[in-house]
Amino acid sequence: MRTLIAGGGTGGHLTPALAVAQTLRRTDPAGEVMLAGRRGGLEERMVPAAGLPLVTLAVRGVDSSRPLSAALALARLLPAVMAARRMIRDFAADVVVGAAGYVCVPVVLAARSLRIPVVLMEQNAVPGRAVRLLAGGARAVAASFAETAERLPRTRVVHTGNPVREEVRAAAPAPLGDACEHLLVMGGSQGAQRINRALGECLVALLERHPRLRVTHQCGARDAQWAEQLSSSLSTPLRERYTVAPFFDDIAARIRDADLVVMRAGGSSLAEVSVLGRPMLLVPYPHARAHQVDNAMPYVRCGAARLLTDADCTGERLRAEVEAIAGDGARWTEMARAICGYAVSGAALLARQLGYTVTGSDEDAYPPTTDTLTAAGIPWTNAHSADNLDRWGAPDLVVVGNQVRAGNVEWEEARRRGLPTTSEAEFYGELTADRVRVAVCGTHGKSTTSSLLAHMLEVAGMSPGFRLGVTSRDFGVSARLGEGPVFVIEGDEYTTAPWDPRPKFLHAHPELACVTRLELDHPDVYESFEAYRAPFRELAATMPASGLLALCADDAECLALAPHASCAVTTYGEAAGAEWRILPEPDGAGATAQRFAVAGPEGPIAVELSALGAHNRQNAVAALVLARRLGAGLQQCLDACRSFRGAARRFEVVGRPGGVVVVDDYAHHPTEVAATVSAARGTAAGRVIAVYVPHTYSRTRTLLADYATSFAGADEVLIGPIEPARERHLEGTVSSADVAEVARASAPARSVAGPDEALARVVDCARAGDVVLCMSVRGFDDFARRAVSALEGRRG
Repeated sequence: MRTLIAGGGTGGHLTPALAVAQTLRRTDPAGEVMLAGRRGGLEERMVPAAGLPLVTLAVRGVDSSRPLSAALALARLLPAVMAARRMIRDFAADVVVGAAGYVCVPVVLAARSLRIPVVLMEQNAVPGRAVRLLAGGARAVAASFAETAERLPRTRVVHTGNPVREEVRAAAPAPLGDACEHLLVMGGSQGAQRINRALGECLVALLERHPRLRVTHQCGARDAQWAEQLSSSLSTPLRERYTVAPFFDDIAARIRDADLVVMRAGGSSLAEVSVLGRPMLLVPYPHARAHQVDNAMPYVRCGAARLLTDADCTGERLRAEVEAIAGDGARWTEMARAICGYAVSGAALLARQLGYTVTGSDEDAYPPTTDTLTAAGIPWTNAHSADNLDRWGAPDLVVVGNQVRAGNVEWEEARRRGLPTTSEAEFYGELTADRVRVAVCGTHGKSTTSSLLAHMLEVAGMSPGFRLGVTSRDFGVSARLGEGPVFVIEGDEYTTAPWDPRPKFLHAHPELACVTRLELDHPDVYESFEAYRAPFRELAATMPASGLLALCADDAECLALAPHASCAVTTYGEAAGAEWRILPEPDGAGATAQRFAVAGPEGPIAVELSALGAHNRQNAVAALVLARRLGAGLQQCLDACRSFRGAARRFEVVGRPGGVVVVDDYAHHPTEVAATVSAARGTAAGRVIAVYVPHTYSRTRTLLADYATSFAGADEVLIGPIEPARERHLEGTVSSADVAEVARASAPARSVAGPDEALARVVDCARAGDVVLCMSVRGFDDFARRAVSALEGRRG
């Protein structure tokens, strides 16, 4: 295939064009690739340096605020189109790729006149003038941001992310050191005068106040003389720590070696800095419809960047922002982690179902995921290593989970080799592009709701595909392809991948969705509830007009999403205004099931549900709303509620030794703990003995006060050591003893050294009629099943 790529004028348009050209050259050696750029532009240096052929045109941008500039640009357009037609004919192009920007306009217009297929690229969240003009005649627009699709409603938009050059992917990021000591300031290929001037005002103060700080500054050609004068004005000791140039050809290495990057928020720059895992202080360009603010916000929301407006970018403010980040080691390292389980194991299972050879690696993997993979015949190893890429043969695709961080040796080796790489969320997106996607989102209840929804559709004979965050006890797996048109996705709000800080559920692009609850979680990613709520608002705003968004009426924050929705909204819950209102029966709760009624659009509905607790009534009705919209029969949905075996480790009764009911549960948020303890209290004939293991230091520390009411209804609470997960570096910032002290406000609580101490206490005190409730993410050394064995042994 012969591909002509038109792009240039600025680095933001040229670098993704180069990335696509490099990839085509690598993946299609028999094909031909050529770039078309602006005569006299930086492409005349960068394209030949990349070993690619280049042709140039005499074109210029349009400044709509200056009539003469616009007139000159338009006068050059027709000759440029004619020249582009000759260029396309001489090259015999099979397809033309427009990399956005004014340079691609004449080439794309020429291609359309010659009936050559056109694909456009858009690097920014808000489409630029060129893409808006040309999109109607393109086969597709490849977008870096998911929200671009809503701004091009009559165009086929494919969310691909921003292509990144080989030299950037090959620049394996060095791990961050112990302190933020290297500042990189860049304004893109053109420079940024506002950032330059602010740096000039505070440079001496920064270098004098921080004797180990080095500053590298890409100032742009327009400010080259000014920057040279700035450098000359410094004393010799300070000048030795200040490096400045109009443009760095080795910018990937400069980014890799930096500890903090101050920059504009162009889509291409954001992609390259993200891939190299560096924290950012973003000063979005304020003009061009302020599209860079839209580019910046996903990174700001996840904590990978801080935002400084152009108007506020003074020397004093820039110095304060840099010092606030550099002087707070915890914030700085958390920003780096933000830029950079079950989900990927599910992707492995689906790929296996498709007939692919699948292998995998993890660190500190544990059942039931490991058991599921082994049973499926998928070889895996419990350590990341560059050698894994050759252990079972070189892979054709590397799927990266969101727990992988910048500096991971296996991922870095894959990038160094140029192996195709995608995130788990994007993998599912491509896999289900032709399916009706349903996303179950929210802080709590996602796994149960999505599992029950899939079960309802299965009972209705619709053979759904699904991707769950847990093993369904009805299906025995966490993911399957299914044969029907529907695909159910448990919508995780955690980050997507090391290079993509957005929540995974924003990749789902569902036709139907529900939000179960909204409450601050994942404080290692979201620094405030406002930051946590933002992607849910984005989900609501990007739903298709033909879709449906179901919101829990018992949660005010859920209901507050309704005004943001771009589709029909329905509500469910016990609140009086709910369209699907839950009416609990006074004597509806039994030992193994509960009964309740639903008053809604279909009249009164009597439900018998195998899962206990008020929270599961909400989960069941959410699933019912979605299943009915998808065409499942009402009676079949009700039958599914009765036969539902539940999701693994969601109030899972693992045994009843000597009349003691032992329950294993995944609860790890204070609100989930409260709901689970309440469900146990409702079924226990005797006491409730709760064994709880907090998960991650950041969550425990942030939500510590909430544990004051979490254990109400428990008769004894044993708090195990905090599971650190990805946060071993935060050990000592909070402890299980702290949790126990707060929890004593509602129940007798104490900390234990480990599972053995907790097990000894349970064996000593549990009696027939009691419920032993184990709540943890990792299972606390399989505590629930060990408790069953120990209690059975006691009976003997």
